[in-house]
Amino acid sequence: MGYKIFQRAQQSILMQSASVFAVILLLAVAVIGFSKPTVVHAAAAAPCSTQGTWACSFLKKSGVYAMNNPADVPTVATNGYTLVVGDGFRSPTDTYTQALIDNHMQLLDSFYEDTLYNTECPYINGARVCTPLNSTQVSSLINAVEAHTQLVKNSPAVGGYYLLDDYPGNIRDGLAWVNYAIRQVDTVKPTVCAFERTLTPSPSTGANGHYSFDTVLTNFFSSWCNSVALYSYSPTYNSPPPSNATIDWSMSTSLPTAITKLQNAGFNFSQETLIGIPQTFQFNPRYNDSGALEYRINPTRAQIASQMQGFCKNGATTIVAFAWNDGSTSPLPDGVHELFNNFDMRQGFRDGLTNCKNTNYWQAVH
Repeated sequence: MGYKIFQRAQQSILMQSASVFAVILLLAVAVIGFSKPTVVHAAAAAPCSTQGTWACSFLKKSGVYAMNNPADVPTVATNGYTLVVGDGFRSPTDTYTQALIDNHMQLLDSFYEDTLYNTECPYINGARVCTPLNSTQVSSLINAVEAHTQLVKNSPAVGGYYLLDDYPGNIRDGLAWVNYAIRQVDTVKPTVCAFERTLTPSPSTGANGHYSFDTVLTNFFSSWCNSVALYSYSPTYNSPPPSNATIDWSMSTSLPTAITKLQNAGFNFSQETLIGIPQTFQFNPRYNDSGALEYRINPTRAQIASQMQGFCKNGATTIVAFAWNDGSTSPLPDGVHELFNNFDMRQGFRDGLTNCKNTNYWQAVH
C-alpha cells in the first residue's frame, strides 16, 4: 500500500484530550509534510456476553514471556500455558511456528514492538534515543508493518500484535502509524500494550528508580491498545537487597491506583482486556544489558500466587508470567531462577491460576 496512505489518511488518532499535544502535532504535520493517520478501529470479534469489542480478546488464559526455543514448547504447553510473548513470528513453515500450532499455543507477536523501537528509538551509546519520525521513516515503517501483518493475520500461531513494552520515550506518533498500518490489513486480531507499575519496597533504600506510571502512560491510547498488560516487579538493586526490604506482593494499593490512572486515561473494562504479568524470576545476581550485575528479590511460591490473585481481583482476565527463560546469565551457577528451572515458581503460578479460576474473579467472566 506504501506511500499512498499519506494522501488517503484524513483524521488523526493521535489526539486524546490535551490541546497542547494537538497543537504540537499539527505543527509537526505542517513541517514534515505528510497527513495524519486515520482513526481505524478494529472490527468487533464474536460477542462475549454483553461486553464490547475487545473485552473478550483474552479470557481465562495463561502464558509466559521469553519462550523462544521450539524444544520448550511441549513442556510449556504441558504446564497449561496457551499464550507466549517472545520473538516475532518467523515464517509459516518454521519449526517454532509449527510447534505452537501443534501444542495449541498462540504468539503475541513482538515484531511490531521491535520494529517501532528500532525505527523511532534506536540505541545510541547503549541507550535508546527517541526522535519524531520523518516521512521516509513513516513510509518504511508502514510498509514493513503491512507486509508482516499480511503474513501473520491468518496464522493460527499468532493471537495478537504486541506493540509496546518497556518505556523508551514518547512514541505516540509511531504507535499511531503502526496501528494504522495493521488495520489496513487486519481488523480482527487485537493489539497489546504493556506498561510497568513497579512494586515499591518499604523501605526503598538502595533500589534503582524506574519511570513513574504517569510517564509510561504517555504512550497509552485505547485505539492502539486493545488489550493492556500491566507488569509489576520488585526493584532492581546494584548489590544484594537489604534484609529489611519488604514487598507488597498483593499490590493492595499500588495496583488499584494504577488501574484508576489507566481508566482516567481512557481504558474501559467493557471495551478492552487487562492482562496481569507477575514476577516469576530472581536474579542473585545476573548480568544486565550493559554487563553490570543486577539483583532482584526472590518471590516465594506463596508470593507469586498472591500477586496473581491481586491481578485477578482487580480485573485481569489473563495472566502471562515473566519469564520462562529470558536467557539471563550469572557469574554464579545458581544465580538466575525462572519458570524453566524453578519448581516452586511453577507451582506458585499454578496456585495463583487455580485461585483465579476458582474464585468469583474469573467465574463471573464468560
